Amino acid sequence: MQIAEFKVPGPELNLSPIGDIQYGAQGCDRDKLKRHIEYGNKRGWYYLGMGDYLDPGSPSTRAKVEAAGFYESMREMIDDGICRLADDLAGILEGNNWLGMIEGDHRLDLSDGEPIDHYLSQAVGTPFLGTSAFIRVKIGDCPIPLTIWAYHGKLSSSTNPTGLTLEFARKQAGFDADIYLMGHAHQLYSVRRDVLLPVKHKGRWHIGHRDVVYAATGSFLNGWAHEAQSAAGFPRGGYVEQRGLTPTPTGAPLITITPVKREWGWSFEIRSST
Repeated sequence: MQIAEFKVPGPELNLSPIGDIQYGAQGCDRDKLKRHIEYGNKRGWYYLGMGDYLDPGSPSTRAKVEAAGFYESMREMIDDGICRLADDLAGILEGNNWLGMIEGDHRLDLSDGEPIDHYLSQAVGTPFLGTSAFIRVKIGDCPIPLTIWAYHGKLSSSTNPTGLTLEFARKQAGFDADIYLMGHAHQLYSVRRDVLLPVKHKGRWHIGHRDVVYAATGSFLNGWAHEAQSAAGFPRGGYVEQRGLTPTPTGAPLITITPVKREWGWSFEIRSST
């Protein structure tokens, strides 16, 4: 795991985790992504990358490419095409307020071993956080850091929200954080939980309340697209339509974190909209 630290000016942090763009794939809503970033940039939002930014191939496709033993010139052509796509996406994601990018499973390492998600993160100008990460953020004058746990995820889009919430609860049992983020399933929703803790201040006990938020970070891929076509130009839907999966809303959540000084100490009020 990676651990990253940041400090942002107060009085609050507006964070939009963004992933599962699958840029270049049939159904990717490029215009919606661009509007989301432009809207957030005007309002000082911060972003955190949740993986699957491009769509060069599924894990099985990646394994086949890596085992194919292409001539060097062929790999250079593949690298050039993927990097051009990453550069184009970086132009949409541009902005200074990134806390980092974790990697997804729809990816391809370049021929020199560099992960394409690392290449993208450097083009955007933000740290590459590998497979999963704790991100600790100091907000304004608040003396305690906010802790975010971020992982791309492994449950499929057919997993219902109850199953995904249970998976978040399992992660909370093993990782101590204020905010838990997962993508991959293309679901877009959040759950707010109240954790009670005993706090002693000036000789008196208090019941402290700690906000904990689970957020499934959505996607920008329309699985059901009007007049979808195969690469040869014939009517054919993508894998979502072919498998008859349930349509899901696209976009990304916005999580607002406000440090609050109470009688017994500091805490965070965390609100999420999807």
